[in-house]
Parts: sequence; structure tokens; C-alpha cells
Amino acid sequence: MPSSPASSRDGHIGPVRLVTGWLLIGLGILGLFLPFLQGIALIVAGAALLGRDSPPGKLVRNWRAAYLKRRRRAGRPSPGQ
Repeated sequence: MPSSPASSRDGHIGPVRLVTGWLLIGLGILGLFLPFLQGIALIVAGAALLGRDSPPGKLVRNWRAAYLKRRRRAGRPSPGQ
């Protein structure tokens, strides 16, 4: 059975999910300045839609892994420990 475009097996997210995620993030940024939009909630929802499969998600994941590795080398505990 072929997989749907929004959840393909090769790790790419569908174009509708990608556009919706970025739209929610854009509205969330506007919502930080406009009182009638819930900015943080929209940004979190957009980031959840984009998830780890998008290039920015992979960039953040790689940056975080490198940051934690540098902290461990310096002898400092990871945040949250």
C-alpha cells in the first residue's frame, strides 16, 4: 500500500504539512505583537507540525546535540540534570 504524501517513509514531510507549519509559525510571530492571537501557542503548533523531518528541525537537532556534547566535554552537566 503506498504511503500518503504527508507521512512518506523516506522522512520527508508533505507540502501541505510544511506550508501549514510555516504559516502557523508566521502567525505566531505576529501573535507576539497582536493581542488577539496566541503567539506562543501558534509557534509551538507550527513547530510540532514541522517536527524533526524538516531541514530547520534537523538543524536545531544537530545544533542541540553539538551543544550538549560541548557541555559534557567542559565538565558541565546537561540542562535538566
